[in-house]
Amino acid sequence: MITYNGRVTGLLSKLDLSRAWVDLERHSDNGVFSCEDIDPDFADYAQVDDDHRRDAILGTIGGGNHFVELGYVDHVADGAFARAAGLKSGSVVLVVHSGSLDFGQRVGTATKERARIASRSGEDWRVLSMEMQPHLYRRYLDGHANAVNAAFANRFFIELAAVEAVARALGREVDHRLVYDAPHNTVWQNGNIVRHRKGACPARGVGVMASSPYEWLGEPVILPGSMGDGAWLLAGCGSSSFLESAAHGAGRKLSRQEARSKTNIDGGLRVVGPVDPRSPTLRGRQDVVAEIQARLKEEAPAAYKPIDSVVAPMVEADMIKKIARIRPLITVKG
Repeated sequence: MITYNGRVTGLLSKLDLSRAWVDLERHSDNGVFSCEDIDPDFADYAQVDDDHRRDAILGTIGGGNHFVELGYVDHVADGAFARAAGLKSGSVVLVVHSGSLDFGQRVGTATKERARIASRSGEDWRVLSMEMQPHLYRRYLDGHANAVNAAFANRFFIELAAVEAVARALGREVDHRLVYDAPHNTVWQNGNIVRHRKGACPARGVGVMASSPYEWLGEPVILPGSMGDGAWLLAGCGSSSFLESAAHGAGRKLSRQEARSKTNIDGGLRVVGPVDPRSPTLRGRQDVVAEIQARLKEEAPAAYKPIDSVVAPMVEADMIKKIARIRPLITVKG
């Protein structure tokens, strides 16, 4: 962002602030996790200078299975919910899967080290207790909330950049509206009840999301599949048997190491990367070519479970219900 004579230019000049405020009701927890302070580990890691990581900046996808995907709705299973979400058959949808860009990992690693140092003989330093280590526990929750809030902001800036890219490609402005933003791998505390949804996201039911378009429909659940498999928009049923939770993704069928040796990158996908493994300049660097191919195999569709095989048992168990299926057009990986 650049300010010139009081005028905002750059990506933020495209921001409709009034709409952004309204879209907060389309976020889990209204787009903010409360905290008492900014954890020093988080603040230190967030600095950008010669002594800190320069890739941990907002507006980037990150690595691993994170992605930005442009797709379209090819099947609507629940028309009323889809209308509340602003979707219909054929709607173009942007799906963003990204998080706190290592901020959360930094807070967790630092917390484990502090717990190890502070532990007494016979204690399991890998377990934080609200009663026995209240200060450390509170500090961890603050740092965790800091990271979650950074992730909300990160996805917001990715959305702005992606919409702007589409607008430039089309040569016109693009009207858009947030469907939902749901964090995962996160800690939710309600009184003395703490839910750590590892590999999962909230799937709360009717009557929970007050002042939201989904208040009487159930909480949206976004479940992406592998690259090329698309995503499902689902609705939570608030099942107490499953702690009001649902899977947040299709999940891996093969570990990354297994995928490197067992999968292939066929299946009708056209892969475009920053380095072309077929380039004549790489003929003498088969080690580089092999690493490129191995990394592609890690994220190949065959390394992940088919998305419908994950959604079907959750529907049968009344964890969620189907809303709309999203087919992919193009996927950008971190």
